[in-house]
Amino acid sequence: MKKILAIIFLSFVWCETSNAENQQICDWIVDEVYADLLNQGSDDHLFVVVGNNGRCEYGRGTEKQDGFNDCEKHRKEKGINGECKLFAIGKKKFIENKTALKTGCIKGNCVNGKGTKIWPNGDKYNGNWKNEKPHGLGTFKWVNGTKYIGDWKFGLQDGQGTVTWANGDKYIGGRKNGQADGQGTFIFANGTTQSGEWKNGNLIERDSNGNVIGCVEGNCDNGKGTGVWEKGFKYVGEWKMQNMHGFGIGTWPNGDRYEGDWLNGQRTGQGKYFYSGGGGVYTGEWKNNNRHGEGTMIWNDGVKEVAIWEMDKPVKTISISKNFIFKKATTFVDSDIIKKSDPSNFKDIVFIEKEKLLDFDKRTFKNRKTSWKKTNFSVFVFKASFENTVDILIKVNDEFKDLKKAEKQAIKFGKIFGQMPAFLRKKVKHLIIHKGNPSWAGGNGYAIIHTNTFINENKNYIEESMFHELVHASLDWHWGKKSIEEDKWLNAISADKYYVSNYAWENPKQEDLAETVLWWYASRCKVDRISKKNNEKINKFLTNRFKYLDKQNYETYPSNCKN
Repeated sequence: MKKILAIIFLSFVWCETSNAENQQICDWIVDEVYADLLNQGSDDHLFVVVGNNGRCEYGRGTEKQDGFNDCEKHRKEKGINGECKLFAIGKKKFIENKTALKTGCIKGNCVNGKGTKIWPNGDKYNGNWKNEKPHGLGTFKWVNGTKYIGDWKFGLQDGQGTVTWANGDKYIGGRKNGQADGQGTFIFANGTTQSGEWKNGNLIERDSNGNVIGCVEGNCDNGKGTGVWEKGFKYVGEWKMQNMHGFGIGTWPNGDRYEGDWLNGQRTGQGKYFYSGGGGVYTGEWKNNNRHGEGTMIWNDGVKEVAIWEMDKPVKTISISKNFIFKKATTFVDSDIIKKSDPSNFKDIVFIEKEKLLDFDKRTFKNRKTSWKKTNFSVFVFKASFENTVDILIKVNDEFKDLKKAEKQAIKFGKIFGQMPAFLRKKVKHLIIHKGNPSWAGGNGYAIIHTNTFINENKNYIEESMFHELVHASLDWHWGKKSIEEDKWLNAISADKYYVSNYAWENPKQEDLAETVLWWYASRCKVDRISKKNNEKINKFLTNRFKYLDKQNYETYPSNCKN
């Protein structure tokens, strides 16, 4: 950060040195010694000294030097640290009132008016006063050579003024609370200048958008201060050699915030970082702006991970809380949510043609880190008709050899498709059926089915799997037709801080929606087919997601369901 010149804070301390006893001593000098001089009609020189500790003494002589010497003698004997001043020569007074002895006011009215005061250390003010403090236009001269001419407000420089230092530096401009504030110019002794807007003694800089940058408050060299960078980063805390150093708080334009230790301008030591946009909170050790050492990350969805971190990555997990209801994908939790005997609005199929496709086959998909690649294959194309629902195409891979076998597969999955609630079928255009046992897939208005996936003990989960993939095909913002509003769904996840399954927990943005909608449907439409315990859990931990889905007023035909 560019160093901003700090204007020296010029001030002085009001010293109330007189106590009741000292007040009486000074009054005695005036009321008795001076009164006696007047009664005698003497033309003696009367000198008076008022010490820093409030003690007073006098000296008297027929000649000026005699009176001064007499005063000096008493001053030294009494140990008074002050200056002997001529009070009067006979009837002629040089100090106009008694309070001047105690306050240092040597001329005029230093209470409410115009007057001149000299402090015991030699500092001097001449100008307007209010309530015994400089107020209005006035000049203050410090014994160190510094001088201020300008406006005052109850003892502080406030308004417009000029400060001149003994080394020749000068500031001309606005002042507030004894510091440069407002428009002003600093003129260095060598002739160079700095002009602009000042605040708290610092020159304010602004970026091209008019935002303040630089040191805007306090001491950003060595001390405590506030600095703002051109890109919007702001730091409030301790500084050393113009670097963030010690405890401080940094905030970024995107909403991120760090509270903790800094070392030579970097986050190093113990600190707490608040990530914006649902990122969570990290508390622990830092090094060179990275999470480094032992720390705890609490994600915005409630997951708590304690780990050893190296350069911002967890390299060893100490503990992690997995906040989900079911330990496996919801597709395989309960096979009775949708039964084979449930009604279907499937009517019939009609063979249309055989064609060649360039499309997806899940058998080409190795893992989530690799992209799907379309492949060439031929299909039997059937048109499937349904009651109160638009027709779709069912495309069966010709690896089933003949039309009859392909038709059998089309009818089987056409009936299952007809069992699905209407809100999942409206945007589906076609199904693709392959052999093999990879998991199914769905997206962009169609589903990919592999006939050997659900065999033996898994065959009872086929309807639930169809439901899951149609959520992807019809509702998902990643692969579907975007019926669900992504930001509102992610906010609901953050509010619930729980997941329906381990699969959803591991893949929140990709699978949480499809995993959750199935059990929302079960709770609202097939509650008699799930256990009371499971129903209570999903409604307790998925409250905000369920509220969102309830508001959609989905059509569930052919199920007899009122959600």
